[in-house]
Amino acid sequence: MSDRETLNVYAAKAKEYQALVGADTPDADLQRFLDALPAGARVLDIGCGPGMAAGFMAAAGHKA
Repeated sequence: MSDRETLNVYAAKAKEYQALVGADTPDADLQRFLDALPAGARVLDIGCGPGMAAGFMAAAGHKA
């Protein structure tokens, strides 16, 4: 997507999107989920955005 309108929308929303997905740690709900999983659990993250949750799951030692 390289049309001017799309690029302008992306530029206007960049900071908002970064605030949404730029966390360094899982949010409270995801952390509770991670805490409830057995060690090395297999987890599935489908259609959940840019993959942040899957990254946190993998970092916690799970197979995302």
